[in-house]
Amino acid sequence: MKSKLLAAAMLRLLGLLATPLNPAFAQGVAFKYQSQLNSGGNAANGSYGLVFALYSSGTAGTVIGGPVTNTATTVTN
Repeated sequence: MKSKLLAAAMLRLLGLLATPLNPAFAQGVAFKYQSQLNSGGNAANGSYGLVFALYSSGTAGTVIGGPVTNTATTVTN
């Protein structure tokens, strides 16, 4: 009985070692963004048009993607 368990464990270990690693996948196109939006010094509430763009650097960069506009986005607090 012990030899059968040992053989099964060895086969399982060999199977794990022979399995190729899964390739890494790129992030999908959807993402979540959290921030704070103020309107007139208070937390914004209502429907806002949000515009997103991707820049080549954090300062003085050029636009490399977008702009993408999400109109009528509901904002709460």
